[in-house]
Amino acid sequence: MPGREPVTTGCVGCITLSEDLLLYTFATPDSVDPQAWDILGKNALGAVVLADPRCMVDCYDALNYLDDAGMPYVLAIRGSAEHCPSQDP
Repeated sequence: MPGREPVTTGCVGCITLSEDLLLYTFATPDSVDPQAWDILGKNALGAVVLADPRCMVDCYDALNYLDDAGMPYVLAIRGSAEHCPSQDP
């Protein structure tokens, strides 16, 4: 898209759950183009969204995308509810 920086998404790992079932983990930046989610979600059975309770707003795009796509997901919350570093002025 014009005026937007390219999105870098990396495969963090792959775990073999069974001979025909692999679990891939991906790291994405806070803001991801919906087209990238379409690519990552192709053939996915579901998703895990890891959220920082200090910055819940940062995961809304992912949760909205997953809801709209009808993809099952688990919301995992880590850390404690203190100051959100991404909300600094």
